[in-house]
Amino acid sequence: MIKTQDYFRELVMMLFIRKWIILYITLAFVIGALIVAFAWPPVYEASGSVLVMRKQPLSQPTSVDNVPTELTDLKEDDVSTEMLLITARVVAGMTADWLVDNVEKYKGTAKVQKKALADRIASNLTARLEPRSKLIKVRLAWDNAEDADLILTTYLDRYLQHRSNLYNPAEALDFFRNQFQVYNDELRKREDLLINLAQQDFSSNPNAQISSNLMVQQNLVEQLSHLRERRNGLAQQVHFLREAVRQGNLEYFSTLDIVQLGRLAEKLLTLTIQRQELLTIYTPTSSPVEGVERQIKDTRATLEGEVNTYIGSREAELRGLDESIVSLIKELSEIERRNVALNQNTVKTNRIRREIGLLEDSYSTFAKRLEEARINEETRSDTMFSVSISDPPTAPQAPVFPKRPNVILIGSILGFVAACMIGFIIEFFDHSFKRPEDVENYAGLRLIFSIRHF
Repeated sequence: MIKTQDYFRELVMMLFIRKWIILYITLAFVIGALIVAFAWPPVYEASGSVLVMRKQPLSQPTSVDNVPTELTDLKEDDVSTEMLLITARVVAGMTADWLVDNVEKYKGTAKVQKKALADRIASNLTARLEPRSKLIKVRLAWDNAEDADLILTTYLDRYLQHRSNLYNPAEALDFFRNQFQVYNDELRKREDLLINLAQQDFSSNPNAQISSNLMVQQNLVEQLSHLRERRNGLAQQVHFLREAVRQGNLEYFSTLDIVQLGRLAEKLLTLTIQRQELLTIYTPTSSPVEGVERQIKDTRATLEGEVNTYIGSREAELRGLDESIVSLIKELSEIERRNVALNQNTVKTNRIRREIGLLEDSYSTFAKRLEEARINEETRSDTMFSVSISDPPTAPQAPVFPKRPNVILIGSILGFVAACMIGFIIEFFDHSFKRPEDVENYAGLRLIFSIRHF
């Protein structure tokens, strides 16, 4: 009859019985790990980062008609497309070509070997989007740290070149730039003629322009007066607000036509009244009174913060008015100066002006075409974003594989686990009696003596 067994003891006995199998298998794994750790060719890794950014609109987008300047945010497929461009096989080919042409180590490489080099670069390169970012991490595994650094740097340069060739064709842009420059030079010549004629002989009749400038000047004077009135009223308001804050009279803000400040002031007043009512029932150190006092303190701090924010906005508006006043004063001075200059420098040469008019039409046409070509290059739908190398490639001198301590440790652990599993399986299927107590447990017979196996 089988007796109740101690499973932990049975497990230990199984390990002891199969100790040589476990030892040999574990030792084999350790030896294999040592061979991998010390004989496996080291693999180094260079890494760099590519930042994908949404382009900003041009500073003066209204200079060209019918050119869209509203740019949308980056989409997931935009970043995915950029990752496909980074890992494109053609970029690896361009990198291999550059290495063969410029690096002494790879010079003289045959066409077939060049293709193999490109295939190796493509297979060892990975690109992965960093979580919650627009950074694409590019890694290259190689058998030499310096080569990995050089190849990845070259690869990213070829990638930028390939991307530029895809998105930025230069023929149309060069044509419009040349035509624009031609007409610009012609206009400069005609303008020089006008200046020379104005210096030699001119008759000035600036009355119409001066009348127009005087009307503008009158409007500016009215605007300046209005701004000064607003500025004085706002300055007085800011002064009163600052005095109220300095004196701690925050309840004053309940009278202002500001919803948030009014609510906070009313709440502060209500809490103060509530505190007075509670003091008629409780002592100042009681929990209800202290709770209301904390609310009063928090509400007062919030109100002070809102008041300072409001005062800051008023002061910012006041500074804006001061700047506007200064700007108007400068503009009035400029108009005055211009009115004086009109009496001295008005040129009436119709023939040259007609030529300039014709040249300006052509100049304006080619300027628009040039701007359209440039904007199409920079901001069309398939190039609404730009890329840059945010983290130049670097390759640590330590190999990424094999890392000897890790390989030996993992090999030893795996060897011991595998050896235990194999020993357990062998023991599970081996039904022979190996211990004296097995006779009593499984055969139900009393053991008289045992003979050691030789």
